[in-house]
Amino acid sequence: MEREASALPDVAALQLLSGLFRIVGAILLCTSVHWTPAQKAIGTVLTFALPAAAILIWEETSVAPAGDLPALVANLITLAVLVATTTWLRRTRRA
Repeated sequence: MEREASALPDVAALQLLSGLFRIVGAILLCTSVHWTPAQKAIGTVLTFALPAAAILIWEETSVAPAGDLPALVANLITLAVLVATTTWLRRTRRA
């Protein structure tokens, strides 16, 4: 039987920590005074909502291709979006 790859390994602790980090990050972003409301909204969508939706679609539907390579590519794309958004937020923050 072939094991189906997922966005995160089937380790409950990793999945829980990933979700908690995204929630805490979104809360910290939204309560910060360093960004405008528009920057907060964009940052929250790109770092919390978009990855959460992608993981939900990947895990709960048959849209995602099976195998380790597609899961790796999806994880790398998600990581690139998170790094780019973090860099953008860091560069545009108010002092």
